[in-house]
Amino acid sequence: MIEVGAYPTRQEAELAKAVLAASGIASVLDADDAGGALGLDLGGGARLLVEDRDAELAASVLAGVDG
Repeated sequence: MIEVGAYPTRQEAELAKAVLAASGIASVLDADDAGGALGLDLGGGARLLVEDRDAELAASVLAGVDG
């Protein structure tokens, strides 16, 4: 899997994940926050990962959202 985004909070990463899902791109969050349990934010942010074959399209989709 390849990282296509790094976000300061899990919530921002979840939003980007939803944008990718709406475009038909599966993604996985990698965050050090106990899986979002109890609203913990351990300050590490979150990374968004996609399959290698989807990386270019995912980056393009996210660039359209951020740009």
